[in-house]
Amino acid sequence: MANIKQQKWIFKDRSAVVSGMFGIPITFCLLILAILMLGIFIITWSIEGKVLVRVIGFNLPVIIKIMSLVSTLALFSFLINSTGVIYFVVFSTLIYFISHSILLSGILEFFFKFQEYDKPFMDMTYYHPSNLDFYFVIAICMLRVLLGIPFSYYSLVLFTIRKSGGTGFRRIPAFKLEINSLIEQAKILKKRYEYVIKRNAIFEISKSQS
Repeated sequence: MANIKQQKWIFKDRSAVVSGMFGIPITFCLLILAILMLGIFIITWSIEGKVLVRVIGFNLPVIIKIMSLVSTLALFSFLINSTGVIYFVVFSTLIYFISHSILLSGILEFFFKFQEYDKPFMDMTYYHPSNLDFYFVIAICMLRVLLGIPFSYYSLVLFTIRKSGGTGFRRIPAFKLEINSLIEQAKILKKRYEYVIKRNAIFEISKSQS
């Protein structure tokens, strides 16, 4: 156990993880991360339009924003108490991370190209507007994307916990839950063993009498 505690959280054996960030249970940790990502999405949706129109001349298509909203809401599916749904959550997180990273890199590339082409005109007119609001939008969008990394990790931890019979609402590692599960399985196997022995004894007696 001492060696496990010394490991970094990203390399720690998932079955030994007791809690999420700040010592809160895994499920609550995932809920906080998902709410944060949704909250940041709402903030960026409300301010990014006018910022992008001013800086690069157009806003993102509504369909892209709707797809971003759907991919964000899909992260909340971990609340369904099922092991199989975690596969969908991890896949959604992967799609979320890749799609938003590509979108942000595309916006930044277009912005720098736009600035490069527009620089001669700005120098002629001595007009150099501040782009702090644009960088602010990009920064909080990057924060939203980066939150997907711990979310994905804790989703895998929750998968391990649920596989061992837990829910993630309590600070109990998967290996302890597995111990309880194995004890119950041992009791069931013992009863089954006793039943089979009795049936075999009855069968042997009836066989010898016939």
